[in-house]
Amino acid sequence: MKRDVLADRLKGYACLLVLFGHVLSGVRTAGIPTPAFFVGIERFLWSFHVDLFMFLSGYVFRITGGAAAKGSRLRFVGEKAINLGLPYILFSALYIAVNALTPGVNNPAALSDILRIGYAPIAQYWFIYALFWLFLLWAVLSRFLQYAVVTAILYVFFIVCRVCSIDLGFLYAAFGSVLAFGIGTCLPALKPQKLPLFVRIGSVLLHIAIFYLFSRLGIADVLFADDFLTLFGIFAAVCFISLLENCRPIAAFLDLVCRYAFPTYLLHTFFTAATRIALLRLGVTVYAVHLAAGTAVGLAGSLAIGWLAARSPYLNLVFYPTRSLRALRKAR
Repeated sequence: MKRDVLADRLKGYACLLVLFGHVLSGVRTAGIPTPAFFVGIERFLWSFHVDLFMFLSGYVFRITGGAAAKGSRLRFVGEKAINLGLPYILFSALYIAVNALTPGVNNPAALSDILRIGYAPIAQYWFIYALFWLFLLWAVLSRFLQYAVVTAILYVFFIVCRVCSIDLGFLYAAFGSVLAFGIGTCLPALKPQKLPLFVRIGSVLLHIAIFYLFSRLGIADVLFADDFLTLFGIFAAVCFISLLENCRPIAAFLDLVCRYAFPTYLLHTFFTAATRIALLRLGVTVYAVHLAAGTAVGLAGSLAIGWLAARSPYLNLVFYPTRSLRALRKAR
């Protein structure tokens, strides 16, 4: 089927937000004096940017035919286990090893932590772990129920667990993303262009205003208020990119980031952390320098490796296992 160009550009946008969010948090937790404005920006991004990724994953799941697209639900789950599991294990182990062996990192680790990744995701790789469980839940439950019903049941279950302080353990991250992913599965198409221009512009400004208000009132993380911010943030992001994609250079840039979004998501913290450590060892503590250098190197380094890997199915195996295997079989 024809690709949804807006969804691709939203994916590139979400990837940029995640990278920038990690630069912000990394610089702050390294002890570099951080302006209050950027602390607010960091909190604002974390209120919706990873959920935007989850929403897009659910949306693409829907428009590509759902769990039945591979011919059987078992095959669908099997391919997801390979395509998400291999990068998850490989890069989680690499992240732990680097943090265990490198002095000066913000999140020191022990090599024994590798044994825990089956139930204790680390760093940004929790997203991949949670995404697999969401695919599994939807593959099983959508056999009997409509997507909207699956979303409602799982969300209510999650809310009950939160209210009753029931520990969901290794499934907490997945259930915490049920609403964003589920809303994505319920949409047959993304067509914000049908909305009046003032609605799309207004939603972006209103999102910022509501977040500021909720933060001032101290309710940004309160039950239901946090989910409202998440959903409004996703809606505002869709409207925002529908406005920006009319600018050809921006659209081309987002397309480029989207093309290598998965390698960027997996790799960017290695580059941002290395940049931060190198600058600190050189005695550089200027916040703006750390912010600019971390973002630039994190993106450029990740894109470069994604581009190189795409040149060879052998290299690309670590990012896209089944796709690369099919390319290798076809080349024989």
